Amino acid sequence: MRTDDQSEIALFWEDGPWGITPPGHFLYIAMQVMQDRGFDFLDMARAFALLGATQADASINAWDNKYHHDVIRPETAICFRCSEFGSSDARIVEEAGWKSLIPTPNFPAYTSGHSTFGAAGAEMIKLLMGTDDVAFSHESPDQVIWPMLTGKRRFFTSLSQAADENGWSRLYGGVHWRTDHEAGMTAGRAIANHAFDTMFGKKA
Repeated sequence: MRTDDQSEIALFWEDGPWGITPPGHFLYIAMQVMQDRGFDFLDMARAFALLGATQADASINAWDNKYHHDVIRPETAICFRCSEFGSSDARIVEEAGWKSLIPTPNFPAYTSGHSTFGAAGAEMIKLLMGTDDVAFSHESPDQVIWPMLTGKRRFFTSLSQAADENGWSRLYGGVHWRTDHEAGMTAGRAIANHAFDTMFGKKA
């Protein structure tokens, strides 16, 4: 059960493989906010080297976890496996044919790639800009895929707010568990901080 805003969030950040993708969405955000604040050519080159490297590391981290832990998706649990969870709550029953709001990916749930990508991207932008308090807004980059988002803008008061909304979008979309999101956020931030401290030299 979702509010209209939660449904919009799920579609806004869906970023499927036929669209911008989660790494692409955060590179798009980085380009927007850095251009708005006057990063020069060399600053941008270093920033995107760091962002690209951390998005690659985020994918390695998330997919290593996915195939190590092999946690089922909500759609599989709801349609076929919920009786195996041993819950005494009478509301928990199998519902054959249940579908998530957005397409359920065909690989394991834990950890959330979206949350890992988003946290890594937002944390790196924060480190590069020296602050999390970056207010910005933009429209969905995937309006052809989700035409109901045409003309809809989402507004953020910080980079971490955008990353958190990105991760929660997967719960609103019905394809992740909360622990997938929380673990991905923790990993993504750690990946960004490690890269910032060790790669391409800190800016003086």
